[in-house]
Amino acid sequence: MIKFSVLCSILFIAAIASAQDYNQRSNNIPPTLPTALKKSSLQTGWKSDLSFVAGNYLHNLLKSGAEKRLRLDAKIDEVYQAATGAYAPQYKTTFQYNANGYSSNMEDFEWDTAKSDWVVVTKNEFYYNKNGFLIRRVDSDYQSNSGEWVPSVKLVYGLDTLSRNGLINQFTYSSNTYTYVATKIFTFDNRDKPATAISYMENSDIGTWELSAKDNYTYNNAGELIRKRISFWNSSTGKWSPFWDMGFEYDVSGNVGVVTINSWKTSTLEFVPKIKQVFEYDLGQLFDNIMSPQSDLLIGEPVNNFVNKPLRSVNYKFLNNQWSVDGRTTYVYSGLTSGLNNTGQSSGISIYPNPTDGMVKIELKDANETGVVRLFDLAGKHLISKEFTGTVDLSIETLQGSVFIYTVQSKDQIYSGKIVLTH
Repeated sequence: MIKFSVLCSILFIAAIASAQDYNQRSNNIPPTLPTALKKSSLQTGWKSDLSFVAGNYLHNLLKSGAEKRLRLDAKIDEVYQAATGAYAPQYKTTFQYNANGYSSNMEDFEWDTAKSDWVVVTKNEFYYNKNGFLIRRVDSDYQSNSGEWVPSVKLVYGLDTLSRNGLINQFTYSSNTYTYVATKIFTFDNRDKPATAISYMENSDIGTWELSAKDNYTYNNAGELIRKRISFWNSSTGKWSPFWDMGFEYDVSGNVGVVTINSWKTSTLEFVPKIKQVFEYDLGQLFDNIMSPQSDLLIGEPVNNFVNKPLRSVNYKFLNNQWSVDGRTTYVYSGLTSGLNNTGQSSGISIYPNPTDGMVKIELKDANETGVVRLFDLAGKHLISKEFTGTVDLSIETLQGSVFIYTVQSKDQIYSGKIVLTH
């Protein structure tokens, strides 16, 4: 079975920077770009967007350790054995978190049949600046003969002076040093959603930067990502060549329900089905109440659309003109089994009804306390801000979309969660 999230990561081309670049980004200074890239990136890449930043900030806000009832500890991939009709272990990913509840470490294991045990293979370490923004990821491979971790890749996330994400740089590690090898620059549409991402790779033979790949993003009217199309640059023809097409479907609650990957068939000049992942959820548990990594680490793409607790997925491969079961992925949790209820009630705030058909009431525990409520879509785009004392009614029936992120800031507390709109 192809490990779904690994395949998605393979399709992602990013880049690496020097220690000086990293220090600049940590202080929210735009990174130094290769000379050949400066002009184009400043014209198209550094428009950047609020949605990436707000999404990053809101994810960390929602996924902080406070008031969580469950913690996602691992996901286990099993391969389907047609001869016996049984599943056998193949891959496992474990998750660790820092004191703020953010992802700090992710380790990948493979099943060793001879030992009948899991064997660690790789790990990803995540680093944040003081404001909670993800600024660096370091990947390492485990050397079983020496028992040591050896760095392999480092990703540095570019933040401009407004803390906006518009650039990802990649290093590869060799001979005790990192080498800057690729960069990925985002452009955005008029809704501040990623529209394209252009990747460049260094041609070390001639010392220049060359086009490598392009991602095109498509959204529905609710602002949900429904398609990502990946093309590679053909230097011989001077044109983009189609490669992969990823489709996303959502259930009535706003959860991503199906992810499909199609590959380009050159002989017929069309995309053909390759693999598919179908999710199952516990609709009685809200994802906001679970300490977990951001959803792009779970399914390989930045679709911030887990409303409920994911239980498992069934993975399929397309063979002989039909879908065949290839494996399954199971999510493993620890902690208490009861989450916050759908009214959004906590120790200091109540939000109801939720789900709602258009009107939602927000009440602070102290009727004399003042607060500010803010509403965002799932991409982090700001929709509503309203100051209030004690209680406020919000009308959201005219908003586009079905799931929204709210924050309520009082004098010394920030509450957050999701509101579901039933049209």
